[in-house]
Amino acid sequence: MAEKNRAKIRVLQVRPSQSADLAFNAPGILVRQNYDRANGGGPAHLGESVSLFDIENDLYDKLGETDPASGGARLIYDSRKIRDTLESRFLFQQRNYTLAAALDQMIARRENSFLERFKHKDLIKAAMTKAYPEKIEMIREALNSAKTRFEALDAAYGPGEVVKEAETTTEHLQGSHIQTNGSVDVEPMAMYGGSWEAPNNIITTEIKDKDGNLSSKHETQAGGSFPHRRDGGNWVPIDGRFKSQHTESKADHHLKFRSTTPNQAFLHPKLDNKVAYGRLRAELLTQEMNESIFSHRVAQMNKILENELAALDMEVRKLQLAYAHSFLTSPMSGIVTGIFKDVGEASTIGEPVMRIENDEVILAVGLITYRDLVWVGKKADIRTVDLYEKGKDLVFPGKIVAVRGHEADNDVWDIIIECENPKDGTGKRTLPLNYTFDKDNAWVEF
Repeated sequence: MAEKNRAKIRVLQVRPSQSADLAFNAPGILVRQNYDRANGGGPAHLGESVSLFDIENDLYDKLGETDPASGGARLIYDSRKIRDTLESRFLFQQRNYTLAAALDQMIARRENSFLERFKHKDLIKAAMTKAYPEKIEMIREALNSAKTRFEALDAAYGPGEVVKEAETTTEHLQGSHIQTNGSVDVEPMAMYGGSWEAPNNIITTEIKDKDGNLSSKHETQAGGSFPHRRDGGNWVPIDGRFKSQHTESKADHHLKFRSTTPNQAFLHPKLDNKVAYGRLRAELLTQEMNESIFSHRVAQMNKILENELAALDMEVRKLQLAYAHSFLTSPMSGIVTGIFKDVGEASTIGEPVMRIENDEVILAVGLITYRDLVWVGKKADIRTVDLYEKGKDLVFPGKIVAVRGHEADNDVWDIIIECENPKDGTGKRTLPLNYTFDKDNAWVEF
């Protein structure tokens, strides 16, 4: 190639075409690292190669799949299925047992709702189509009955007046034909040996039924009395014993009790009836309006139920994603160049856990001297001789993806060349990251 198409390298260093510090989007405790320290297996270790996990196609697009055996009721991707999908692809895992339980609970609720409602949406629509006209008709009949009742009571109350007290009469029958026989004998106090003594008087009360059978008997001690007589304008005690009092009574009746209770607040039955009717009518009219409005949904019931199921699935999807995101995966292929956390440590939102850098496609970043024009998109091959002092002459085809000139020197360029980084015979990439080309044994050809 002509010398004029060769650019002298001042400095040119290998950089990754992609570099990402991977982090979780929720705080948590790291419980697993996908690396077997005893046997050396697993990608989550410095220097290990990591493959791209296309989470959009390999997981997100499948979260809504249902088990055909359940008739569409059961979602396949519960916590176990998501974990199995990510088991060989994850790098780090946060503690996620609570999320797993919440996800599985929500999937079970979704299955129940589907079986109870959404599976029978056609039957539900048919039942509602039949029921709503009948409900509205019943409400209208209730309105007519309420009006009839109001008018009847309003006419009965007449002009109406304020009621200041209410009389409540209560009748209680304690059994029919109760006969009561009672006798009371009272004897006076008697004078014996210059002193008064109380006689042994007993008051006896007997209660019998209409057939003369004794139902109850009560005896009480009588009090003493001091009988006197009029003598010459004076009252003097009567000597001796005698019956001073004897009573008998019979009764054949019902017991009847009457009580009158005055109201603290006055009443107006006519107006109370009007107010009650107004309230009832307003409630029934509101119910009729609501039922009429809701009845318009019947025609769109299939679509409404479909939307409700979709909304329920979105609630499940939130938990599926939250659980899936507790597994750290790589959005690109590359090599692990940094581990910043260990198992048992806490990670916050956006805090780097590990670094992945893409060394399959590299960027050669540096400074060259070239007397001709350089532009973005121009083909540029990096040529080396005696690479690593092993006699290897290699060419790395590429193109310029960024260029900037210098004011003081118009033949000096800051450039970035993008090129492939092929594997050597051992399966390793030819150019390690951060490798600096030997400016005496390498150049750029345009």
